[in-house]
Parts: sequence; structure tokens; C-alpha cells
Amino acid sequence: MKLQEMTTEVLAREIAGPDTIAGGGSVSALAGAYGAALTSMVSRKTLQNKKYEPVRDEFTAMLERVQEPRETFLRGIQGDIDAFGAVEAALALPKSTEEEKAARRAAMDDGMIVAAEAPLRMAELAVACLREFVTIVGKGNKNAWSDALAGVLMMRSAALGSVYNVRINLNPLAERAECRKMLDRATELEAEAIRLEAECMALAPELTRPTE
Repeated sequence: MKLQEMTTEVLAREIAGPDTIAGGGSVSALAGAYGAALTSMVSRKTLQNKKYEPVRDEFTAMLERVQEPRETFLRGIQGDIDAFGAVEAALALPKSTEEEKAARRAAMDDGMIVAAEAPLRMAELAVACLREFVTIVGKGNKNAWSDALAGVLMMRSAALGSVYNVRINLNPLAERAECRKMLDRATELEAEAIRLEAECMALAPELTRPTE
């Protein structure tokens, strides 16, 4: 069974288990899926309230846009594991001779690049969804602010958790041009995610600033 098809209870136990192959990358994708689900929830609550009639068209379009990101994140829960298959295949290669060791090392390095591509895509998507949250918090139903901000936090976790997975795979290969490019992009996405989170929080001061 694919991870995204498990119940939340079974998935949590699978990740916590001694033989799990799921980890931070899969959990980051899961956070993104829940964050994306909350974009839909708050968009619907906005559309259901006549007070927000002036933004109906904008939120109707948003509701349609955020369906695919949710499904992409759900697929990413398993996809993060599948992307690591190239590394696992390299680990199984023979290493009896120096030539075999060199070929195995090269295959592992190439596998690490493949493994980093999946979380980098998740980070890109999470930042794109955080941009949607700026509109959701700024213009959406204020009675759903707590739901929207929970989504922001989920999406920030999705972005940063994915960035860290990119780094753990590629930091040892930073001298390679393609890896350096991916690492630089990950750093840009990290900064953008943090900036967008702060922007969203500033739009809901009643909840994000202590009561005096």
C-alpha cells in the first residue's frame, strides 16, 4: 500500500516503526497536503459568506487552482521514497575492486541528485502555495483566520523540511555545477518561505500578536 493511501494512524505508526523507509521528506509532503487542504477549506468559507462577495471571483479561481497542489503533495509522500530508489540500487552494486568501488560511488552520487529532485519540487510547490495564503489571509474570511494560519505553518514546514532534504543529499556534492544550482535554488526557496510566512502572520495581528 502506498503511504498516501494509509490512514493517519497507520501512517504515523509506519513512520515511527523500526523498519520504516519514510522520513522527513514524506512528512514534509504530508504537511503540504494538509496545508493545501486548508487553502480549499478557507476559500470555501469565504465563498459561503455574502460579506466577501467582492472577492468571489478571485476565491472561486483560487479554489480551482489549489486542488492539484493537494494531490501533488499527496503523491509526494510516496514519491520521496521512490526517488531514493536510485541510491538503493547503487548501494547494492558490487564493491570488491577499486573499479567497482568507483563505479558504485559514481552511481550513488548520481542517485543522490535524483533523490534531491523530489523534495526540491515539493519546496517549489510549497512556496507557490504560500503565495496563495497571502491572499487567503489578507482577503479571505477572517472567521477562518486560525485555519488559514495553520495552513501557513503546514506549508512553511513543507517548504523548509523539503529544503533540508535537498541539502542532506547534495551538500557532499556541492562542487558539482548541477548540485550547486539546486542548492542555491533551495536557499532561495527557504528565504522566500520564511518571508511569506511573516507576511501572512502580519496580516492577522489579532491572532499573531499577544493581547496587551
